[in-house]
Amino acid sequence: MKIKTSKGFALKLMSNMFQELNHNWLTSTVSWLIDDKYRTYKQLNKYLEEQVESGRSDGALLYIANKCKGKDVDETIINVLRYVKNNFTYKSDKINWDKTEYWAPVLEILKKKADDCDGLNTMVYVLARLAGVPQYLLYCAIGNVNSGGHFWCIYLSPKTGYKYAIDATYWYDGSSIYRRQKFRLTQEKYQRIWYVFNEEWAFK
Repeated sequence: MKIKTSKGFALKLMSNMFQELNHNWLTSTVSWLIDDKYRTYKQLNKYLEEQVESGRSDGALLYIANKCKGKDVDETIINVLRYVKNNFTYKSDKINWDKTEYWAPVLEILKKKADDCDGLNTMVYVLARLAGVPQYLLYCAIGNVNSGGHFWCIYLSPKTGYKYAIDATYWYDGSSIYRRQKFRLTQEKYQRIWYVFNEEWAFK
């Protein structure tokens, strides 16, 4: 299936993805604390851009991404999700890095084979991008789940036209796109989104 790739079409996709939430999504410049020890802040989209760029020059990540490529992007995103779930372990920043909040670079996460939700789902995002999933189909989200704040990915399937939670740490689901529930906000799982972003855009 041929997918349009213009920036205008991508922005339209984003608008359509979240219109049912009854929010006025605005492009924004959002900085987030990524290292509490050194009080380091980074723009959300720039953080992802840097991680993808570092992955493009790393043979190990490129090898993994190539192994995860499927017959189409729907299969690829699930292959990536399963790989991260099966090969990385969830660990809090305090245990893993001796910090309260730390968004580790993906190359550090690859060495440790462990991180928390922001690290493991950033790894999903980066591997998916390296494996050929276009950025306008894949976003990261920060918001509330029923246990507190969380970081996860949201994927828009070009075949079904629906969006899906892609999450290696919370309510993991390794089933194919066609067997997954469409993403929606509920009181039981994903409750609220604060920010949605990829390498180019940040929305709030």
